[in-house]
Amino acid sequence: MLKNMFLVMLGGGVGAIVRDVLVLVVPQIPGGSEAPVFVANMKASLLIGLTAGLAVKGGIIGPAGKLLVATGIMGGLSTFSSFVWGADKMLVFRDIS
Repeated sequence: MLKNMFLVMLGGGVGAIVRDVLVLVVPQIPGGSEAPVFVANMKASLLIGLTAGLAVKGGIIGPAGKLLVATGIMGGLSTFSSFVWGADKMLVFRDIS
């Protein structure tokens, strides 16, 4: 149990660092769209699917690997808080007076 929690915590930290790097590296799209958040979520979705496929087909990735990669790293990469942060930045009301 403790080992599983450590794997998720370690993976979540790595995923959060990767997400932060993406926010710094991926340019903003003109018009206020949050491209880095979109890229992080799409990348995480793809890699979660690949991880699930590798876990099912032939058991290449075991239960500990799924916890580390899918739950930890990809969970940290695609956190919902990033989406909410990006949506909040896009929905800033402008003073039109």
